[in-house]
Amino acid sequence: MKKSIVLISLIGLMIACSGEKKESTEETQITEEEVQNIEQSAQEIDAVIDSSIQEIDTLQNEIDDLLKDI
Repeated sequence: MKKSIVLISLIGLMIACSGEKKESTEETQITEEEVQNIEQSAQEIDAVIDSSIQEIDTLQNEIDDLLKDI
């Protein structure tokens, strides 16, 4: 009984997996507007990174000044 259940399950699995792989025929196209949005986002990220670096440098200098006094 157990063998027949396993055999039926195995055959069902083989049939389900034996189909051909379906590939999408649609090509992904990026519009000019999407490119501009991506570039704008990248510029905003760069600005945030630059301001964060400046803030870190300022805080590091403050820490260094405090440590000199110790």
